[in-house]
Amino acid sequence: MSLEHRTAYSFDRLVEVHPHEVRLRPAPHSRTPIEAYSLEVSPADHFVNWQQDAFGNFVARLVFPNPTKELSITVGLIADLEVVNPFDFFIEDYAEFFPFDYDTALAEDLAPYLRRVDEAEPGSGPGELLREWARAHRPQGRTRVIDYLVELNYALRNSVDYTVRMEAGVQTPDHTLRTALGSCRDSAWLLVGVLRELGLAARFVSGYLVQLTSDVPSLDGPSGPSADFTDLHAWTEVYLPGAGWVGMDPTSGLFAGEGHIPLAATPHPGAAAPISGATGITEATLDFSNVVRRIHEDPRVTLPYTDSQWERIVASGAAIDARMAAADVGLTMGGEPTFVSIDDQVSAQWTTDADGRHKRERAVDLADRLRSIYAPTGIVQYRQGKWYPGEPLPRWEIAIAWRADGEPIWQRQDLLTDPWTPVARHTPGAETAGHSRSNGYAPAGAEVATAVVALGLADEAGVDATDDVSAPADAVSVLDAHLHPVDMVAVFDARRRVGGDELAAAVVALGLADDDDVRRSGRSVGAEVLDPVDDTDAGDLAETAEPAEEAADLEVVEFDDGPALIDEPIELVVAEHRRAAESQQAGAEAGGAVRPAKKAEESTREAEEPAAAEKSAAELRKAMRKSKLRGKKDKGNAGLPAFAPIQLARSQPINTAAGVIPERAPAADIGAAKALIAEIAGTLGLPDQQVRPAFEDPLARLAATVSAPYGDPPPADIDPAEDSPEVRRVLLESLEESVDQPSAYVLPIHRRADGAGWASADWQLRRGRAEGGRGRIVLADGDSPAGLRLPIGSVSWHAPPVLPDSDPLYQKPLRADRAEPPAAVEPADFTPTTALVAEVRQGRLHVFLPPVTELDDFLDLIAKVEAAAVAIGQPVVLEGYAPPSDARLQTFSVTPDPGVIEVNIMPTSSFAEQAEVLNTLYEQARLARLSTESFDVDGTHGGTGGGNHITLGGVTPARSPMLRRPDLLVSMLTYWQRHPALSYLFAGRFVGPTSQAPRADEGREGALYELEIAFAEVARLTAEQAPGPTPYEIQSAPWHIDRALRHLLTDLTGNTHRAEFCIDKLYSPDSARGRLGLLELRGFEMPPHFQMAMVQSLLVRGLVAMFWDKPLRAPLIRHGSNLHGRYLLPHFLTNDIAEVAADLRAAGVDFDTSWLDPFTEFRFPRIGTAMIGEAELELRGAIEPWLTLGEQTTGQGTARYVDSSVERLQVRLVGADRGRYVLTCNGMPVPLLATDKSDVQVAGVRYRAWQPPNSLHPSITVDAPLVFDLVDVATGISRGGCTYHVVHPGGRAYDDAPVNAVAAQSRRNRRFEAAGHTVNPMDPAELRAKIAAQSTDVGAPGILDLRRARTVWGQ
Repeated sequence: MSLEHRTAYSFDRLVEVHPHEVRLRPAPHSRTPIEAYSLEVSPADHFVNWQQDAFGNFVARLVFPNPTKELSITVGLIADLEVVNPFDFFIEDYAEFFPFDYDTALAEDLAPYLRRVDEAEPGSGPGELLREWARAHRPQGRTRVIDYLVELNYALRNSVDYTVRMEAGVQTPDHTLRTALGSCRDSAWLLVGVLRELGLAARFVSGYLVQLTSDVPSLDGPSGPSADFTDLHAWTEVYLPGAGWVGMDPTSGLFAGEGHIPLAATPHPGAAAPISGATGITEATLDFSNVVRRIHEDPRVTLPYTDSQWERIVASGAAIDARMAAADVGLTMGGEPTFVSIDDQVSAQWTTDADGRHKRERAVDLADRLRSIYAPTGIVQYRQGKWYPGEPLPRWEIAIAWRADGEPIWQRQDLLTDPWTPVARHTPGAETAGHSRSNGYAPAGAEVATAVVALGLADEAGVDATDDVSAPADAVSVLDAHLHPVDMVAVFDARRRVGGDELAAAVVALGLADDDDVRRSGRSVGAEVLDPVDDTDAGDLAETAEPAEEAADLEVVEFDDGPALIDEPIELVVAEHRRAAESQQAGAEAGGAVRPAKKAEESTREAEEPAAAEKSAAELRKAMRKSKLRGKKDKGNAGLPAFAPIQLARSQPINTAAGVIPERAPAADIGAAKALIAEIAGTLGLPDQQVRPAFEDPLARLAATVSAPYGDPPPADIDPAEDSPEVRRVLLESLEESVDQPSAYVLPIHRRADGAGWASADWQLRRGRAEGGRGRIVLADGDSPAGLRLPIGSVSWHAPPVLPDSDPLYQKPLRADRAEPPAAVEPADFTPTTALVAEVRQGRLHVFLPPVTELDDFLDLIAKVEAAAVAIGQPVVLEGYAPPSDARLQTFSVTPDPGVIEVNIMPTSSFAEQAEVLNTLYEQARLARLSTESFDVDGTHGGTGGGNHITLGGVTPARSPMLRRPDLLVSMLTYWQRHPALSYLFAGRFVGPTSQAPRADEGREGALYELEIAFAEVARLTAEQAPGPTPYEIQSAPWHIDRALRHLLTDLTGNTHRAEFCIDKLYSPDSARGRLGLLELRGFEMPPHFQMAMVQSLLVRGLVAMFWDKPLRAPLIRHGSNLHGRYLLPHFLTNDIAEVAADLRAAGVDFDTSWLDPFTEFRFPRIGTAMIGEAELELRGAIEPWLTLGEQTTGQGTARYVDSSVERLQVRLVGADRGRYVLTCNGMPVPLLATDKSDVQVAGVRYRAWQPPNSLHPSITVDAPLVFDLVDVATGISRGGCTYHVVHPGGRAYDDAPVNAVAAQSRRNRRFEAAGHTVNPMDPAELRAKIAAQSTDVGAPGILDLRRARTVWGQ
């Protein structure tokens, strides 16, 4: 960063300029490294003398021998704005809690900084306002001093508003407090006075404030300046024993960081003036400017490319697309991006577990956002996902599907809901010390919202309100009202409250509060509802919040269609009831199924008449008054608001980030399931007898009862960590579940054998036949969907026919006209045992879809389910079997993976289309509070830990380039094997033979030997196949390539899925879902920015285009020990990937090697650099393969640990004479390798970073800290060096992971010191002996293993 500060005075005449003192040089205690400094003064005929004042500040004394008409002082400096953690300090034990006393000697040294601030003339003492303010903010009892200073600084910032004040001098503290207004220097001097009044040493600081614009807007607070900014600034420093002087900025309420560059620190502001001096009598004009420029930025994941770079990347992608279109390649690309939570990166569900409540919540949020963008008329299906060996239950999957031709699949999106969103949730982080848990809803927001709507001041659809009023972090609005353009504030989203005179009048008019309440001091019932609430109010509100489960008031309200028992605000239920009836009527008028009008619809039509509307409004007012009276009765004498925060017991999830609130549907009962199935059966023309009830198994209950131990069972309990109202409700429901009432309704359904329409099997069951009829459907015991628990084996003695999979290579056309004969009832023998099932779980109607083989049939079935849902007016949750694979159905899904959420995005045909999809996905995930970055406790910056697997295929399986040109796959496999950078530069931290994506030569021994045979066989089979009608159709039996490569592209255990090149879905003869023509590249980790993901895509697209035009014929390389040696060091990987970029350019693909710099910086962060004379020593992170250990017994069974205790870094030495110097690490010589540049040497160092009990060689101790020395071989004397710490060098132990990348970088920076070389001379003979031992030892060249050096070399 370059800073230029210019101050110029223009005089109206030649004038004598007296000596000036300039304090514009960064002070010695600046924590921001200053790499260059310049001071230019005009006129040129002057003298300058540098000195330090009594307080250690740099002062330039300027003398001007001749008169002049102008005076100009220009300061230029270059600073490295490396992140500084302002709280990275220790405090002496006696000073850890406030108040404390400085020891006698220290107090004498700090005497000038402890002298109380005079309000008037010297010796007058502090003013009354200052003393009173300090007294009011003195803590009660002993408080941690750092916590107290944070609160004190923020309190002062809230007490004084900032203003730009051009008058000279500094206001007195009392004047600043009295006016509550001041400049930065006024607030700084006020804070000095407050601190000294409290007995803390404080000083005034003037300096530069540099603020750089943020790359990404903040989700939780201000995003900072819109442009880079710098100016002179003032702040305060307080002295803490052990920590020294600590900067506090009362203007912002923050502590001083890297952007605060001190120039002068003094006991009084007068001694810190940047420029002081005098001139003769004259009129002067002042001109000044401050400019900050970014002169160098390391590539970073938040802004990986400049605008010009990105434009060139996009142009290159378009050129590749045009090239492949001309060659008829037909490539499509998809992927599986993964995300982690922004708010929680430490719990099990975001580290190791695949499932969790918060993960489901975030997944639903993200899926809803993406569905509204890509599938507004599609469907969402909550179905069973993958079931991996060793996991007790299968994973879930949220699948969104829509037709590629744009035709709607499901029009009434309000009739689709989700199964998981909690009816009430506590926002993470809303609980603070001393405050009870809030229920997550804004106080009385529902009543006010309904009042506003009822008075016509706002409606439920319209423009957003423009006023933005702060609210507590845990407040969640209960109605997303939108305003007409009037001068008021209504109900906002989760971060807003309500206010305005119109709303106060609405509250009084509707009986929610008395007029006196609203007027009284502006802080009564209405005021509690209407006024903005600051943080202290938020705490009070949290204390008065009543948990939903404790609310016992239930009331019966009469509606036109019958009474309802409610535990919610009455006016909300009235409004909800009215809206539900109106939406049902609207659906019928829009073309929904015609059915007998219900009472709710009749009341809706009546409400359209003026008289009925007035009656409804009166009913609403009456209900609201009733609610008001109940609230006052409950208030008691505790001083609570009349409307305590109310929990909405049946509400759907409130999506605070999206700013939308779904309509609340009435809870479904088993009658809704029966009605839905009956409606579908009627549509198919089936008799009512085919609508079969299904029951839970009483025999299973009986068996569990008789096998239980004797005596009374203990009361059922809940894990405290999982306790919530929702969990309690589910437990009660399971205990009270009946076995003599239907739990689901079943409609056996399948396609007729001749394909002429639907049919329904007449299931004859043994159980329940004593009751007559066809027997009873009894479900298997469990809590899975009823569709998975049907008694399939009891339907017939004959095995049902196996439904053939439709061949993805050959797809039937969709039928526009679905005119079919009525469904027939067929005997159960020799018919498919598939069924449509409806059941109610947790108040939601679930519809289980049976398997079908043709997309046309699936769409027809979905249409019938939607028509039935419209007919009964009940939202449904779609679950069951997935639709058949078909290119005419676009899909994406959101699924869980250990520690992450995975999104399987739809394939795209062009670079631009993929860029749009990924940009949208990354942004919507961020708004859903999902991140692409994670941070370890030590500050290590990583990705999500999940994959970003790239899938290559075609628009249809028949158009897949991999099936049409098997030599393309062979070329890519060969090229990847020859260039390890393609495997390691984009991979995660876990690489090697036991990783998730091992290379072909990391798997089984001899794999390359067999792979060469397979390549030759693929070439032979392709050449022998008769050519097709066109040169670009499949010309060989597509299963040949699967059979030739399947058993070679595996991991050590033979798992075909865990391979760098996964062909599970290319063309497996086993199933239709394995014949999709897809190649999955699993060696790509999730990049933090979508532009980085697109550069990965560009690289792969370029290689496909290159090999399509010219297949690669080259031998495989036996890398040997270099594969896990030099190719795990960033220097050699970047050289290797530069060769790949050169090959692309030679093939006509524009690919700049610099586009991969963000990956290098992210994958191999620079640890630090030290200058040792003329030599430069740089440390960077490197890759260390993690070993999977042997099986061990744990409390949960058998487990295999991964050993991550060994780490690796790269050492790069530039400018050191190879024959004169040797580089050592902890006294061991580092085997530096020569490079293509004569003065650059590179090596790797493996070291034990920590010592876990479950690891390889657990008895070997830790090697850290690593001390590097550049040793003169002749004398054994170190010329200098550096030190790298694995943990904080001061012994600080962090409790939590960093909250963001800035905090993570500060932790990393603290662990490197460009100092700390070995003082004692080393024995040259001992050095030579170690070098000899190293040269004869086995292992990869250029790698020093400190574990082996400490053990094997010494024997």
